[in-house]
Amino acid sequence: MGVDKLTQFEFVQVTVAIILGLGLTDILRSLGEQFRRRREIDVSWLQIGASCLLLLVILIYLWSFWLAAEVTWTLPLFMMQAASAIALALSAQFIKVDLSSGKTLDAQYFDNRTATFVLWAMGPLFAVFFSIATGNVSGADAGRIGAAILLISLGIIKNRTYHKVVLIVLLLLATVVHLIVGLFELR
Repeated sequence: MGVDKLTQFEFVQVTVAIILGLGLTDILRSLGEQFRRRREIDVSWLQIGASCLLLLVILIYLWSFWLAAEVTWTLPLFMMQAASAIALALSAQFIKVDLSSGKTLDAQYFDNRTATFVLWAMGPLFAVFFSIATGNVSGADAGRIGAAILLISLGIIKNRTYHKVVLIVLLLLATVVHLIVGLFELR
């Protein structure tokens, strides 16, 4: 009976998937808690929007990770991918609601915004570093830098209207990216 060896890519993929799976669990649990208790609490649409966007980003990240199947993996490349996944999973920790805190959900959202969005911005920034390190720089990296700037701005600026507009823009961009990736796969 033979045992297949785990490739470097499979090792990295499984590690990243486990880390991101923890983040997905936090997001889904938080959204479920808000839905379940929606009659008792003032739902935060900012928090729900940011959670849904982060959910979409994590799913796109997991799917697009297949593009790294041909990479010759090294410890620094692994650390970049792991750090990106950890940053996204930690963002999910900060964005989730705490119904026992006594604070409104919007107050929690704004109290945690710096940690949430600066950590979240590490995802696209590490992806750019990964592209540079593997010699696969593309136009997508400019989009990643733009997304990181918008995410950092959400961490700095405490303005409800600004957050609504930027979250909608980011959600639309993430949806477009998802659709484009899907169209290229149909070819």
